[in-house]
Amino acid sequence: MLGWFCVLLIADFPAPRTVWLWERLLDGAAPEKTPAALLRAFLFSDEAKLLSRGYDRGLAELVLQAIHLQLKGKKIAKLEPSTEGMEAFRALQPARVKKIAALFHLEK
Repeated sequence: MLGWFCVLLIADFPAPRTVWLWERLLDGAAPEKTPAALLRAFLFSDEAKLLSRGYDRGLAELVLQAIHLQLKGKKIAKLEPSTEGMEAFRALQPARVKKIAALFHLEK
């Protein structure tokens, strides 16, 4: 679910840049201190092995933060959880966010 959530939020962004990020996550060839390199390091760490389904939202926020920072071309010392990336993607495409929210809406 995490993967689809992230794909739905970034689907309208420049394909070459998002493809580059995806490829660097897979091959590990991202330059040091970039969000892509730090995200990959975390996802392949022993800490990530401790994650369970209950942490999906936090992990999604971390992934979106890394994508947001990478698209801005920022180098960072440490990748930290933040809602800044998620909020940035939400603000750029309110119609898509509304559709996604409707998928998970439960009737009372």
